[in-house]
Amino acid sequence: MNLANILQETSIVINSTASSREEVLHEIAALAAGQSQMRGITEEQLYQAFMERENLGSTGLANRIAIPHCRIEGIKDFSIGVVIVPRGVDYQAIDKKPTRVFVYIIAPEEQRNEHLRILSAISRYLRVPENVNKLLLAKTPKDVHASFLRHTKIANDLPQKSDHLLFNVVIQREDSFEDVLDLFTEIEGANIAVIEGAQASTYLYKMPLFASFWKAEPSGFCRIIQCVMPQAVAQECMLQLKGIIDENKKSGIFFSTQTLSHVYGNLDV
Repeated sequence: MNLANILQETSIVINSTASSREEVLHEIAALAAGQSQMRGITEEQLYQAFMERENLGSTGLANRIAIPHCRIEGIKDFSIGVVIVPRGVDYQAIDKKPTRVFVYIIAPEEQRNEHLRILSAISRYLRVPENVNKLLLAKTPKDVHASFLRHTKIANDLPQKSDHLLFNVVIQREDSFEDVLDLFTEIEGANIAVIEGAQASTYLYKMPLFASFWKAEPSGFCRIIQCVMPQAVAQECMLQLKGIIDENKKSGIFFSTQTLSHVYGNLDV
């Protein structure tokens, strides 16, 4: 769901004079009640729904922000808005400090998963202090709208890529690690990362159920190589990996691949 289609400038107030939690929620309820998707829902119904949620636990977070939200039966579309109280109010926030930025969400009762997705996106945006500062410094609702949407774009705004593969190679043989790493390093345009891991037996041997399998010196070597590369060179890479595995004729190396739909950024070798 595109937040740009939900958050409207008419749902943004930047200079609220509310002085308490109740006044803020009344202002939010009045703001939302005037929207077309709330047809048939009264301001008092919205206020009570917000209060019921707050009574379960304050939606006031740290860093001067709160995300009051509720679900309403009978509506089909979401409503999102922003109310900024420059001087702040006591909203029973986690850090006990005044809350100044309120981003509200009103969700259809039956769309709980979408509600969670939107809540997570907004929460992630507001956790960044610089984003909160931009909202507090905004001069117009248009400024708030632009800043908010710029940082909450959904995944389909990313460049679409279907010509890359992700290789996952798990190596438990120290004598083969350099050969595999060199293979990936030589590939032009590849992005590589090496992760230190451990064999499952390292953890199993510590469990009472597996005490009879305990070994004095279990092998501790385990590395995971992740490499993103163009599909054009992937087939040759798979053949060379197969050769390294067949040459050892022992267990201890495993690889898998998967097609990627989005690729963005670069890693240093």
